[in-house]
Amino acid sequence: MAPIAEECLAGAMTGAIVRDVSAKDVISATCAVKEFDLLTATPADLDFTADFRLDLRCCIDSDECSSVVLWFDTPFSGR
Repeated sequence: MAPIAEECLAGAMTGAIVRDVSAKDVISATCAVKEFDLLTATPADLDFTADFRLDLRCCIDSDECSSVVLWFDTPFSGR
C-alpha cells in the first residue's frame, strides 16, 4: 500500500464520521459488498476483501466524490 494510502487509512481508523446524507447527493446506485448470515457468521468470516463496482448515475455535474456512504441492514428472519 502506498504511504499516503496508509496514512489516510490510519486516520480513518481513529473514529467514524457520521453525517446525514440526502438522496440527491448520492451519485451511484447501491452495491452489496458482502452479505453475512448473522446466525452462523464467525469472526473469521468478518475478515474479508471484496471486489465491487459503483455505477455512477448519468448527468453528474461534477467529477468530485468527497465521501463513500456505507450502511448495513440487520433483517430478522423467522428462523
